[in-house]
Amino acid sequence: MPRPSAPLTYLPAELASAGAAQAQLLDLYTGQNPYGPPPHVLEAARAAVCERSPDALASAARSSIAQRFGVTPGRVLPGAGASELAWSAARALVRPGGVWLSIEPAQSPCVAAARSVGARITRWRSVERTGHSVDLEQVAELMRLEQPGVVSLCAPGSPTGASVPVEAVFELAARFADVQFVVDQSWLPLSDDHADLERVPADNVLCLRSLTLSCALPGLRAGYALGSSPLLAAIADARPPFAVSAPALAALAAAVQEDEHITRCRHQLQADRSQLRALLDTLGLAHTPSVVPFALVRVARAAEVSAELRDQHHIAVCDATPFGLPDHLRISAPPTAAAPQLQTALERVLERRKLVNGREA
Repeated sequence: MPRPSAPLTYLPAELASAGAAQAQLLDLYTGQNPYGPPPHVLEAARAAVCERSPDALASAARSSIAQRFGVTPGRVLPGAGASELAWSAARALVRPGGVWLSIEPAQSPCVAAARSVGARITRWRSVERTGHSVDLEQVAELMRLEQPGVVSLCAPGSPTGASVPVEAVFELAARFADVQFVVDQSWLPLSDDHADLERVPADNVLCLRSLTLSCALPGLRAGYALGSSPLLAAIADARPPFAVSAPALAALAAAVQEDEHITRCRHQLQADRSQLRALLDTLGLAHTPSVVPFALVRVARAAEVSAELRDQHHIAVCDATPFGLPDHLRISAPPTAAAPQLQTALERVLERRKLVNGREA
């Protein structure tokens, strides 16, 4: 069984405040793997710090990823994380005034990237009563009306945690062959849908993946894209040379060979998620079915609850208000040792704010 990395704490810059800046926080905010990076990946990154030939490492990383997924190296593009790849893709894909359809709620850099290059953003949103399931037939109807050049989504959903089977996305892409799909798969390795990693995208589907969450390496900024060779070449041309560091490239080459570590962590996180669900049920808090190691939880005045958990109890959770969900928190599953701390804090906050089952009393 993997052990939590030490310390299991995090202080996001946007959460720093007079009350929180004096103490590190229990990180139930970012969703990063609390059991830490695969040791060999960390060793590879450290060894590459003084590497004099990043080009050779880039070639090795592409070859390693390509071999792992049974594609040609031309269908792989290393990047400085999913965010950099999304922004570079937007520059390559969008012309000013072009329509970009975002499937939401979505915690993804894609919309900001599209807006930065002058795209017109239109949206389709899932609803809570369906467990935030993505109705791709409704998406198809909207596509016929709006005629987007690009469609973006998270699979699995974030902050919803909903399953978005890639097979269904590929079927939709096949029906709209002249539309480019951008699929953020950052959560996929730690999800119940992890087998979707093995699916090779069609030519009009770009899959973005990152080591930030699954390997708990946010500072490294390492990720990769799978897609068509012409599109990846265009994306590479849209960004500065040497955009990816040698440590990131070395980590990518090593990470695709580390299935065993990720599998162990995923199994433990599934147990942690079950424990989180039981805790939420005990408190009477409604939550959306999730295939990832977090839960979208309905709580009135979520921003206030989040702030009190942070400032009074030193626990960071994600207020989902920026994603159009003002009465929801996204709470990552804590390891067993931290679960009592979360339960006690939630009990006290809900009681003090007179929130019964997360609702106004």
